[in-house]
Parts: sequence; C-alpha cells; structure tokens
Amino acid sequence: MNVIYRISRGCYSLKEQNEFNPQIDDTLHYLYEEITEHFPFIEVCIWNTKWLNEFMHHQIGKFFILIEVDRDSVESVFYYLREKHDNLFLNPPAEILEKYGDNKKETIIIKPLISESPILKVDKVQIAPLEKILVDLMSDELFEAYQGQELENIYQSVLEKHTINQPQMLRYASRRNKKKEVISKLKILKELN
Repeated sequence: MNVIYRISRGCYSLKEQNEFNPQIDDTLHYLYEEITEHFPFIEVCIWNTKWLNEFMHHQIGKFFILIEVDRDSVESVFYYLREKHDNLFLNPPAEILEKYGDNKKETIIIKPLISESPILKVDKVQIAPLEKILVDLMSDELFEAYQGQELENIYQSVLEKHTINQPQMLRYASRRNKKKEVISKLKILKELN
C-alpha cells in the first residue's frame, strides 16, 4: 500500500522519502571528470556550498567547491589541478581563506576524504550526501559563515524537506568526533517540532 517507506536498515518512515538531488553544474562535472580521468583509482567526493542556499535564510554569495580525495592523493590532485585552475587551496585553515580566498565567487578546496564517508552518486558524479554535509558543517572551521542560527536554519530546513539516514549520519559523525553534538542538535530540533 506504500504507507511505510524504508529510510535505512531497520529504519522506516510514514513520510515519503524526498531524496537530495542537487544540481551538478558544468564546473563540478568538469572537475570530477578531470580528476577521475587522471587519477582513475582514487576515491573522489565533490560538492558545492552553493547547495546550502536552498536551506538558508541569509544567502551567501561566495561559495566553496570542496574536492575530497584519498589522504595519500591530496597533494597530487592539488598540484595537478593547480596547473589549470586558480583560487585553489590545499586544506587551508579558515584565516588563510579569509585573507586570500575572497577574490573569486567560487574557491576550490582540496581536502582529505575521511574514511567511510557517505557518498552519493548523482549524474555520474560522486557527491557528498546531506548526512555528510550536515556533519561537516559542524566539524570544519571552513564553514564559519554557516554557524550559529544559520546552522539551526539549515538543519531545520533539511529535516523538513528531506529524509535523513540518521544511522549513517551518526556513524559519520563518530568518525568526525561530533556524534554528541549531532545527537544534541537533532534532539533540539525534534523538540521544537
């Protein structure tokens, strides 16, 4: 009768699952293909902070394209892309981005991919699913603009619009040492509803 929908193993919902299916623009396609053709045996995950604008009250005009690759390949990918792209940074601290990353609308950041990160394939491109993005927002200092009330807005909006695989999210949060914070955030938002 399609009354119950499977979210993850052992988790079900009465609400139909609305999958996260962001727009993969030409830049992301090009970067992903460029990396996977030159480095065919590495794991690549790419995403754009532009996707978060749909969940935010205050819109941000400058975006990060995050390219996450195997830890052993980070520098190789960085040096390969540096020949063709400007405004490219290798796992920068927030203060470096603040000083030097403001001259373009989009800044490309190469970072190591955390092992066992959730990955979603959309339009032949491996991207970060919402479960990973939400945890990363709480974990990385790069996302200063997304903190405070805006982080609350993002979490609230995501939970209203999409079904989140909470076991997957919490497993990844454990890998990032943010499980308690994520559980706390989810409980607070659940109580507000």
